[in-house]
Parts: sequence; C-alpha cells; structure tokens
Amino acid sequence: ARVVSDIEPDYWFEPKVVVEVVGAEITKSPVHTCGRSELGKGLAVRFPRFQNFRENKNAEEATTTEEIIEMFRQEVKNARKESSESSESEGEQDS
Repeated sequence: ARVVSDIEPDYWFEPKVVVEVVGAEITKSPVHTCGRSELGKGLAVRFPRFQNFRENKNAEEATTTEEIIEMFRQEVKNARKESSESSESEGEQDS
C-alpha cells in the first residue's frame, strides 16, 4: 500500500475496500503524515465521517497524497478569497 506513517496501528487491513469519507475541512496536523514532506506538517480530515463504499474503485484508484495536498491548497485559496470579499463588503458598508 502507499502508506508512510509514524503511527503504528494495532492492525493493518489489506487495501481491498475503498470508502468515501467526508469531513469539515482538511487541516495541518503535527501527528498525521499525509503530505508532510512537502508541507512541513501532515494533513488530516477534521471530523471525518464514513459516507459510502466505493465499489466502483479499487485501492489503487483511491485518492493520492498529491490530490489531498491539492484539495488542502484549494481550501486555503477559497478561504482567503472569502475573507477578502468579506473585508471588501464590510469596507463598503462603512462608507
């Protein structure tokens, strides 16, 4: 499997099932290792929840580290844009 981890799990499952997970956001993590070498800290899904089994995918088609890093960067970009737009609209109201 494509797993690099400093955390030793009690049990490893064979990578046979792909699941869809949703969460509030992707955050930087000092514990998790996804994307650590590129970002300095790892990435983790905040409040992860099982959504669905993806029977149409195999383990090799699961989301890659690079794709998760890109999702995180897009979230940061969108948050900055929303913050900028919010600041601009507050400035217009003060005028």
